[in-house]
Amino acid sequence: MKTLHWARFWIIAVILSAARLSALWLLLYREWSRRQSLSLLPLIIILYPEALWLPNDVSWTLARAIQFSGLLICGSFLIAAAVVGVAWAFRR
Repeated sequence: MKTLHWARFWIIAVILSAARLSALWLLLYREWSRRQSLSLLPLIIILYPEALWLPNDVSWTLARAIQFSGLLICGSFLIAAAVVGVAWAFRR
């Protein structure tokens, strides 16, 4: 039974990380190519709560984008752990 929870955790964590990283890099591409639009707002919401740690006047460099990608991966794994933990608690 524990193996099933670990498998669910890894599936949720990897899918969530991939979705959030894809959103970040798409938004960065659009910003660096000067093609931002309000239609991308739902993608920005995917980056929360980690995006709240950024200063308002952030200038996106490649190094900062890679650092924020690592932060998104860590946050995604924490969210996945919380989801699996809550699901496990309600199944008891």
